[in-house]
Amino acid sequence: MQKPDIRDKALKECMLRDLSQVYGIQLPTPYIYYMWQPWLKGYDGGVDAVGYCNWGLWVKYAWVDQDMEKAMGD
Repeated sequence: MQKPDIRDKALKECMLRDLSQVYGIQLPTPYIYYMWQPWLKGYDGGVDAVGYCNWGLWVKYAWVDQDMEKAMGD
C-alpha cells in the first residue's frame, strides 16, 4: 500500500491535469422566489450566500423570534 502523501500528490497531479482540460459555461440563473415568516430572523432569502454549493448552511445563521411568532399567531 502506498503512503498517503504519495497517493495524495498523485491524485492532486491528476486533478490539476484534468481540470486544465475542462471548460465551464455558467448559465443564467432563473428567477426563484423564497418566502418565509416575518419571525424568521437572520435570513435574507439567499440559499448559497455562505459559499458555492452549500445548500442549507444558512440555517445556522438564522433564528426564530419566539415573541413575535407568539404575538402574530394569536
